[in-house]
Amino acid sequence: MYHSKLDENQTVEMTLNLKRICSRIPWAKKANRAVAKLKTAVQRHFNEKNKVVITNKLNNFIFARGNTKIPNKIRIKVSREADVNNAEENVFKTDLVVVGSFKGLKEIIVDE
Repeated sequence: MYHSKLDENQTVEMTLNLKRICSRIPWAKKANRAVAKLKTAVQRHFNEKNKVVITNKLNNFIFARGNTKIPNKIRIKVSREADVNNAEENVFKTDLVVVGSFKGLKEIIVDE
């Protein structure tokens, strides 16, 4: 499940189970904590401590049904980019991928 490195020109599409990640969180803080847990899940997946940037589209999707009802699963694209503030550091940029069904979806490396 864990990858060692993600090259600069690669993008990975992966599915995250937010229901599993955000279990045992009070219902009143579900979406707020889901964003934080998503960031740590991406860092753990790639085994690096780089900063994770979430796009507005993904953030709006998580908060679409309010703070208490988050989606069970999400499909995201993760790519490594240079940080806007510090060009020497890299960040993981995550973006939403809209899919109809999660059946049979696996992790895909997309070269761009």
